[in-house]
Amino acid sequence: MAVRNGNGSFDLFLKRYLIVTGALSAIILVAPWILIFGFMLMVLPGVFLVVMPTAFLWGAMLAAFYWAGGFLLSPLRAAMLAIVVTAGLVWAIPQPSISAGRRLAADHQLTNVKPAGPIKPFGDIRMEFGIPDFGRGPFSCDSRCVALLFEDSVHSVTVNSSSGLSFEDIQRGAAPLSHLAQTYRLKPLSECPASPPVDRNLRSPFGETEQDRWKLGRLHEEHLANDVCLVAEPPLTDYDLLLREGRWGRGEGAGKLPWLLSRNRIHLAYVEIRDRSHRPLFRVADTAVEMPIPVLTILPNMGYGFDYDWGWGRYWMPRELISCLDCSLEKIDAMLQVRRKWD
Repeated sequence: MAVRNGNGSFDLFLKRYLIVTGALSAIILVAPWILIFGFMLMVLPGVFLVVMPTAFLWGAMLAAFYWAGGFLLSPLRAAMLAIVVTAGLVWAIPQPSISAGRRLAADHQLTNVKPAGPIKPFGDIRMEFGIPDFGRGPFSCDSRCVALLFEDSVHSVTVNSSSGLSFEDIQRGAAPLSHLAQTYRLKPLSECPASPPVDRNLRSPFGETEQDRWKLGRLHEEHLANDVCLVAEPPLTDYDLLLREGRWGRGEGAGKLPWLLSRNRIHLAYVEIRDRSHRPLFRVADTAVEMPIPVLTILPNMGYGFDYDWGWGRYWMPRELISCLDCSLEKIDAMLQVRRKWD
């Protein structure tokens, strides 16, 4: 049976399209420096060259279905069928992975908790951040730790790491101590023969304005120089209030295999305040899942070496805390009933 669409105008266009995009794709694959040269000349030539491999890939898929359909259909119907089948396959193939990503996100959500009012820090405070607990000395008492110690109702602050927790640990509020954890207290100057080093350029995180933050920091510096000193002790195993900023993730390296069965990467960022029974008094959490999108591409990867990645495009669900450590800590600070003004 003869191919009925072999001499159609669309057939001629398709052949020329594949020749042009294929030739340009081969050139930039063999000599990738041409891409850099194209971007140096103007942005548009560089963008034009970047999309050539993807354009050839889509054209080749369309041509395969078009010429296969030509055995049974007219040129117009074969072209319409090829467009529908190509777009349909590109859309349908990543759908199982997209559904898996949505389920993954739904299974790893932490409920946000809004307190009825400001939370007054008291007793023994546990302060945890997503800092690594290897290759360094005991965790130090930063300006936030010092500011908490100067609150009349606070007895001690234990600085700990929230790294290494599983999602189940985070859910139930488990708080294992790192081997670098340290408890800090303020004592009269006469009782401190060897005080731990303290940053002498303190800036309290609790001030209402930037000026208040620096003024409160200077007040803390004066007290540390003349009245009290900072004492480091082995970490307390219990606490009255837990202030925690943490991150959790799974599936690193999945981006190297951006296909149907690739493992979706997930990141969770959270800030919370818990009482001694592990009950959350305040929490804000963001979950982000990297999922494929129904766009098949061949794009350059100019990371450590010039290479090409081809597969489904990927995107991260919207996130806020995950990319902003400072705003995470500020959310905790805003919930505390602490001194915020210079008297």
